[in-house]
Amino acid sequence: MEPRLAVRETSGSVGVVLQIGIADTSHQCGEADRQISVTLQAPLGARQLAEAVTGSAIAPFPASRLAAVGYLPAGFSATPDLPQVFSTSGAPWEPRPFDPAVTTGPAWTRYYATPGSEPTLSITQTLAATAPAAGCRPSAERTCPPLASPSPSGTVSTQDSTSSACVSATTSVNGHGGLLLCDTASERAVTWTDGRSTFTLVSYDPQHTALSPDELLRVASSVRAP
Repeated sequence: MEPRLAVRETSGSVGVVLQIGIADTSHQCGEADRQISVTLQAPLGARQLAEAVTGSAIAPFPASRLAAVGYLPAGFSATPDLPQVFSTSGAPWEPRPFDPAVTTGPAWTRYYATPGSEPTLSITQTLAATAPAAGCRPSAERTCPPLASPSPSGTVSTQDSTSSACVSATTSVNGHGGLLLCDTASERAVTWTDGRSTFTLVSYDPQHTALSPDELLRVASSVRAP
């Protein structure tokens, strides 16, 4: 039985619960997790959204607030597949939009992949303007690769691939201050706030080199909130 969302609707609340069903050994699970959805009988409106069993409140993300993405690297497109791992263990920029311990407001993460591959690019939008936090400190031993055009994207220095230190470098996205974060050659991220939302883009490909800072910032600069 495929997982599904069950809904309990009243005039004042909407409760949702994930139903997995009884295990069927003859059914082979897919290779990737996927987002699942359900259609309500009426718009959510001002009703409270909660997990039906525990009663824990769920902060809904209004579709009208979702930013548009104007540019993706060649071959990339949106995918409903969800990677089981999308960063090195404990990376501060790992997308965790449903973890209340790290999320300060309604959040939504979109994943992008090339044909035949697992997602290697994510964009998380949180409806809260929080100052970008690196979660790692600048290091003279290792910094990000140089940008081909330091302005207006920002200025970063060179990378020493022999170091294991994570580094953050200040940058700018559409005139808003942000941070470019580098951990390994296969993992980079950029985070910034536009005053209404906080955005985090992550490029993570354990089998290949991550997107270059130039390409990552080009994607970031194309993100436009409504």
